[in-house]
Amino acid sequence: MSSWLGGLGSGLGQSLGQVGGSLASLTGQISNFTKDMLLEGTEDVPDFPNSGREENEATHSVLRSENERLKKLYTDLEEKHEASELQIKQQSSSYRSQLQQKEEEINHLKARQLALQDELLRLQSAAQSAHLGSGSAPAASASSSFSYGVSHRVSAFHEDDMDFGDVISSQQEINRLSNEVSRLESELGHWRHIAQTKVQGAQSSDQTEICKLQNIIKELKQNRSQDLDDHQHELSALQNAHQQKLTEISRRHREELSDYEERIEELENLLQQGGSGVTVTDHSKVYEMQNTIQILQMEKVESTKQIEDLENKIKEIHKRLSSAEHDQEVWKKEQERLEVEKREMTEQCERLKLELSEAQQSALRQSDAAVEEETILPHSSSVAEVLRLQQALTDAENEIMRLRSLNQDISLAEDNQKLQMCVQTLEKEKSLLSQEKEELQISLSKLSSEYEVIKSTATRDLDLFSQVHDLKHNLEAKEQELNQSIHENEILMAELEELDKQNQEATKHVILIKDQLSKQQSEGDSV
Repeated sequence: MSSWLGGLGSGLGQSLGQVGGSLASLTGQISNFTKDMLLEGTEDVPDFPNSGREENEATHSVLRSENERLKKLYTDLEEKHEASELQIKQQSSSYRSQLQQKEEEINHLKARQLALQDELLRLQSAAQSAHLGSGSAPAASASSSFSYGVSHRVSAFHEDDMDFGDVISSQQEINRLSNEVSRLESELGHWRHIAQTKVQGAQSSDQTEICKLQNIIKELKQNRSQDLDDHQHELSALQNAHQQKLTEISRRHREELSDYEERIEELENLLQQGGSGVTVTDHSKVYEMQNTIQILQMEKVESTKQIEDLENKIKEIHKRLSSAEHDQEVWKKEQERLEVEKREMTEQCERLKLELSEAQQSALRQSDAAVEEETILPHSSSVAEVLRLQQALTDAENEIMRLRSLNQDISLAEDNQKLQMCVQTLEKEKSLLSQEKEELQISLSKLSSEYEVIKSTATRDLDLFSQVHDLKHNLEAKEQELNQSIHENEILMAELEELDKQNQEATKHVILIKDQLSKQQSEGDSV
């Protein structure tokens, strides 16, 4: 029916497209024809004025009638299109009613399956009361798990929206349930043969499955190690480049400071050699020198403020590092919690394996009892028990995969964010240090220019000499502060390397957890 509707829609679309194309072609022909007629009319006007006008009117009336016919055809096609849409809506409503009927059939089949299950349990309890007194517990657990799964699937099915996809899914559900009923009825006769051949065939299939899983695990390990190597190489390259830049900046700064110290010593020697023979006569020059001293003092205050700002920024960096360490501790706690959950999941898998082996043994015993009593239904409980255990194994594997993906995503995302934040903060500190260096160079250039002015004027003022000493001490203090900032930056780099090592250890631990989970998954699949 859906294909017929699709064909009808495509046919209507093609017919409407053809009508539109025919209308466009007709309008083009009409325009061309009218142009030709007008040209012919202009040529024939002096000879036949009345005949050309009559022909034009006749063609115009014919074209008008043709246009009206095409308009009627277009309106008819639109009405047909609306009628087809209404028909599609009616058919969709009928499909919805059919979907409800199919759903009722599904519920009927599920009720039938539950009735068969109850009858199976009743017959099994009657059979085991005579032979085996302890065989009813797995069947009861199987019936409870089966009824829970059926009710869960029914509730999930009722929550879905009804559309054409639901019709297909309901039909598939009906087919699945009918196949499951027929399989449960036909599997009882072959259960003993399956149980006997399963031990031999499981070994070879388990070996092949284990080999495949081992190959997949090796590929995943290789990809993970390659990614880790690339990341480590990039990080080491960034660290080396940053370290080289810092060493280069510190070396240049020290050289410049040594040059400035030599210049200051030369100026001091010149002032001392100038001696006491010359007196200061120009008071205006002394006033200018006092102004320059005040300006230098203001620059000194600004430089101290900048140094305090740098110290505050370094404190903020320490706070960020402490917060990063706190986040790392939180991550470790989360990792320990995940390890506890992993251990619980492994214990649950082992318990499910034991239950599966017990279910197989009980199935063999029940098959012997069924052959003796010539019944068909008791073995379906063991089948249901096996299905329940397989479903529990798949749920456990899905939970393990979820925990593994969650652990990997959390650890990798947090580590990458921490490394990016550390690199960004170091780059910012680098830019700030370079700016501070430039500002210090500017201030030192100003100082050198001031000293040249003092040298050219040849004044012997003792206040200027003391000011030179003060400036020298200030420069030494600034040099010490700059060296301290460089030392703190090196400490930050060491802490960054420590964080990188911790990241590597965490990734190795995640890889070990991944290997353990894959081994447990392969063991669960082999069982």
